[in-house]
Amino acid sequence: MDKLPSGEGLKRFIVGGKLRVEALAQSNPDAAELLTLRQSYATNLSRSILSERGVLTEQDRAYAINAIPALEDTAEMRKRKLGQMRRMTNIMAKGEEDLAAGRPLDAKTFRRDLRDAAIEPKSMSEEEYRKKVREGR
Repeated sequence: MDKLPSGEGLKRFIVGGKLRVEALAQSNPDAAELLTLRQSYATNLSRSILSERGVLTEQDRAYAINAIPALEDTAEMRKRKLGQMRRMTNIMAKGEEDLAAGRPLDAKTFRRDLRDAAIEPKSMSEEEYRKKVREGR
């Protein structure tokens, strides 16, 4: 994703539009891969990390797709979205480890942690966040 150019402000739409055309023409494999990732992983992301159940609505899919970096995103927004996905994935992995080890999983706490990971302030570094998760706060 770092290979893809990005623009700031309104220029990001011009850069993103050019990348989208290159992705559709498959002349830019990195852009094509990101576009495919967004389209193909929306359902998996909704069900696994976002814990959606039952029939997924278009709103559920849109929420999941918007959590994945886009061609039109600025470099900073791409970085933030990847960090958010990483934090949420880490919480999911910890929950699965707990279940595999026979430890009870408190669904209310688990959902709160996922929600908090989605809105974690940018002022907190990844290491500070990991420490917070390890301490169970």
